[in-house]
Amino acid sequence: MHSANVRRRLDLLVRPSASAGIGAIVLGVHHHVTLAFRVEAGLELIAVTGHDPFTGASGHAERWSFGFQQGLDFAWIWSAPLGFVAGVEANETPFAPAIDVRRTVAARIPWLEIAADAGLRVLWP
Repeated sequence: MHSANVRRRLDLLVRPSASAGIGAIVLGVHHHVTLAFRVEAGLELIAVTGHDPFTGASGHAERWSFGFQQGLDFAWIWSAPLGFVAGVEANETPFAPAIDVRRTVAARIPWLEIAADAGLRVLWP
């Protein structure tokens, strides 16, 4: 016997996405240091797989979601084609979905997510 407040187990949450937008350099110092702002619109597929450990029942659900991203990137370009970039990004999903698997909420996607990123930047001529 199990309690009514025991939830299904979420096995997998996959969120592939694509986005496109515009950006601008808001501050540049001698072509070596830049601060850039970008705005993008995106489309994301949210796929959830889960199972109930008590009954063994499993299920899968997918949902498309539309959203926006705004980012602020700091770049230090130490040579002509190569540099380091670090930034912060806000991802907004205006219609934040709840993903149902067999009439049970398996995952809730927040309407606002903040992410930090860092890596190498390659400049093309």
